[in-house]
Amino acid sequence: MKTCTKCDVDKPLDEFGRDKKSPDGRAWRCKACASAEFRAWRAANPEAAKAAARRWQDAHPERKAAYDRRHYRKHHDKIRDAAFEQRLIARYGITQAEYDELLARQDGLCAICRRPPGAKRLHVDHEHGTGVVRGLLCVSCNMKLGVLEKREWRGSAEAYLSVHSQ
Repeated sequence: MKTCTKCDVDKPLDEFGRDKKSPDGRAWRCKACASAEFRAWRAANPEAAKAAARRWQDAHPERKAAYDRRHYRKHHDKIRDAAFEQRLIARYGITQAEYDELLARQDGLCAICRRPPGAKRLHVDHEHGTGVVRGLLCVSCNMKLGVLEKREWRGSAEAYLSVHSQ
């Protein structure tokens, strides 16, 4: 047992961080008090905290990379969903909630072929001139519609087919 110098409570040794300079090898403050004090300092000194974090990251690139990999594996779904919403907002001006609402209105199916999506989400179909969202399409319908919208290509393709069909 050891008494925290901050909260003045007796606690087991495992509730104190390690400190090589201390006679017993443990920090003077318990982990909870040290953490609260550090959070308060970080809130009061955001620029200094960012600079300190950057210095540590620059000095320990391999540990930072390992942390990033663990964090990504642990939070993969949240990261993927956040990135998806950022793309929706940037490209089409809609949120994840609006995408979900549109998906529900289409009963979770492609707006053209009425089939459920495969492994990937339905694509957002939008008017390229105005940016107005028209609906959600499967990969196949989205590609076909993209081809149909190219008038000059469609005319050339129809001429080609008329010449080469018997």
